[in-house]
Amino acid sequence: MNKNAEIPETLMADPIYHLAASLLHDAIAGFNSGGSVDEAIVIQTRDKEVDAAHKKLAKKLTRRMEADPEHVKDYLNLQFIIRFIERIGDHAKNIAQDTIYTESAVDIRHGGDLPESD
Repeated sequence: MNKNAEIPETLMADPIYHLAASLLHDAIAGFNSGGSVDEAIVIQTRDKEVDAAHKKLAKKLTRRMEADPEHVKDYLNLQFIIRFIERIGDHAKNIAQDTIYTESAVDIRHGGDLPESD
C-alpha cells in the first residue's frame, strides 16, 4: 500500500514510459527474429528520444521540488522512477547493439562505426 497520496505529476511519466516500453518491445522482437541492422540502428536513435524526454521531465520535477518543498520526497521518488524507466531505454539500445553485432559482425558499442546499410 502506498503511504503517500499520488501527486498529479505522476502522470507526467506516462510519455517516457510508453517510449521506453515500445523501444524495449521492438528491440526484443528484432533480436528474436534475427532483425535487420537498419531497424536496430533506428532503435539507437529512438533511445535518444527517451533520454531527451527523461532530461526534460527531470528538469520539470526539479523545479516542482523548488516550488513545493513539502512534497520533495514524492518528487524525488518520481525522479528515481523516471530514471529507472530511462534505463529501460538504455537496455533496449544494448539489445539493438547486440542485434547489429549478430547480424553484421560490427561492434558499435563504445563509439564503433555503424555498419553500412543494405
